[in-house]
Amino acid sequence: MTVGFVVSVWFLVLPVTILVLTQDDIIEINLPNAGSKTGRQRIPHYKNVLNLEGRKYIKFAVKTKEAFLLFSEKHINSINNTDHEFVEVNLGADVNMISRIGVGSTVDTAPKVSTPNILNKNVFKYIWISWSGGKIKVGWGFEVGKDKFMQKDYPSIIEINYLSLFNGWGSSGQWKIFAGIYCFVNKSCHPQCFIVLSTDQALECL
Repeated sequence: MTVGFVVSVWFLVLPVTILVLTQDDIIEINLPNAGSKTGRQRIPHYKNVLNLEGRKYIKFAVKTKEAFLLFSEKHINSINNTDHEFVEVNLGADVNMISRIGVGSTVDTAPKVSTPNILNKNVFKYIWISWSGGKIKVGWGFEVGKDKFMQKDYPSIIEINYLSLFNGWGSSGQWKIFAGIYCFVNKSCHPQCFIVLSTDQALECL
């Protein structure tokens, strides 16, 4: 078993932090309040480009009022609000009453699943998400495949390579990403790690 470590990353107005995690590591991410939703788009506010190539699931804990996770074929910097090559998972919408999954920019109009109090701004809630065979599934807890509460088909032409995170509007958030080999951007140093404090810097293995 690889010995894990914790890295805390704050995103203010700084460039996105890049890092690689080895098996059994945990990354803690603190995202700021994005402010009011009025007249604004989500895409520019997504943070963290986590490389999911070769993976079929993710397990995480989050402490916030509303959460968005964007699973995409392309890097978030290459996506705009008219693209369709991504799947968006929204947890705790409508004042923490419902959740939904949308393909492309459809999550706001996607079918709603009743999930009252799925999130809590003061308590970490544990959730898993898996994707395979054109289906994305979401469940409670830490055991992938158990206690599923939401599922959606997505076009097989979408290859899920990246994950980006967003708290939703009017709420800061704390995230913990658990278990497995996650590498940011396109380069892996496994079983080592690297940390880059700016997207303008070269990737550097430790």
